[in-house]
Amino acid sequence: MLTLLLSLGCTPEPSLTQDISPEPADTIATDSAEPEEGDDPSEYIYDAEEEDGPLLSVGEIEESIREVLEVVTWTSPMELSAIYDELRINSGDDDCPYYYKDSDGENYYGTDYWGDSCTSDSGSTFSGYGQSYNYVPYISGSYIYDDQAYINSYGSITDRLGASLDLSGSFYHYSYGYTTSDTRYGYAYLIGDARWSAEDAEGSWLADEYSLDLTYSWGYYPSYPGYYIDLSGSVSGLTGATNSALFESFYLSSASIGSDCELEPSGTVSVRDAEGEWYHVEFQGPAWNGAPVFGPDCDGCGEAYYRGEPMGSVCPDLSPITQWENRPWQ
Repeated sequence: MLTLLLSLGCTPEPSLTQDISPEPADTIATDSAEPEEGDDPSEYIYDAEEEDGPLLSVGEIEESIREVLEVVTWTSPMELSAIYDELRINSGDDDCPYYYKDSDGENYYGTDYWGDSCTSDSGSTFSGYGQSYNYVPYISGSYIYDDQAYINSYGSITDRLGASLDLSGSFYHYSYGYTTSDTRYGYAYLIGDARWSAEDAEGSWLADEYSLDLTYSWGYYPSYPGYYIDLSGSVSGLTGATNSALFESFYLSSASIGSDCELEPSGTVSVRDAEGEWYHVEFQGPAWNGAPVFGPDCDGCGEAYYRGEPMGSVCPDLSPITQWENRPWQ
């Protein structure tokens, strides 16, 4: 073997015409030792087992989508801004909580911005911080703003009886229209968690354990009547057959304002079951007002997929959106 290695080390580089085919197998040394009996197999070897099928049926997916649409219409940012402002003003005093001011002694850049850990004269406690504004209806040029409010808070306000409003996130909403028209447009986002433990919270979304990352814009035309809504984001903390849902480019509008298919939205709605598996439902409605739709696709149904495999048609009840009883469909 030493002779062979020395010979190879002195071999000149082959020319283009030189035969460089490998040596016969009997001249190549190999280690053919078998692994000793009792050696453990690699920990990275995966023993594939037969995978279970989907936990949810098509009918359960339909019901889950209806339930999450109800949650979307229930989680009103207007309700939160009204409750927060009332608690902040009525629970504090001149010294608690501490409010930041600008150089002129006015509100900090037009916002009520507090940060403290204190107990007020009323027995209420403030912990953390909060920055907010809540404008009364006002006119700006040819527009009238019915509401505009903002909260960014990581803290809590607890009254003397121990009921607390705990916030972790940012919440915003506004709606407006022309002063000469009843048509209204709006925008809102709810990003974070909001909990209110008071007795008055019973029956409110603030008493539930939702975690939100929702953004939507809308328009309402009472003279037709007609509407549109453009929704994206996620909701978790649901209590039905699914615990979370995700909206991607969900858009729905009515035929009275030009939709070619008011039966069906565009975009994707996904729901997650108790085992953490996702089900994606793809809809074929118009992606914007006036967008064309292939006629047979306008059936109010989307195609459901589980792990990339089709499950069948899902035809959810969209009435929580189309019959939104509070804002924005007033």
